Amino acid sequence: MPDHLSHLLVHGILHLLGFDHELGQTEQDEMEGFEIGILQRLGVGNPYN
Repeated sequence: MPDHLSHLLVHGILHLLGFDHELGQTEQDEMEGFEIGILQRLGVGNPYN
């Protein structure tokens, strides 16, 4: 559960910064890449695996 909450927090912050995964595959891939990298630094595994 803590990992999921971390993911939601990072995801929400990226939206607040202007990222939008619903604008197309390129934007989705970019946002997910940032999420995965940030979560990795926080010790959280890739939520998309």
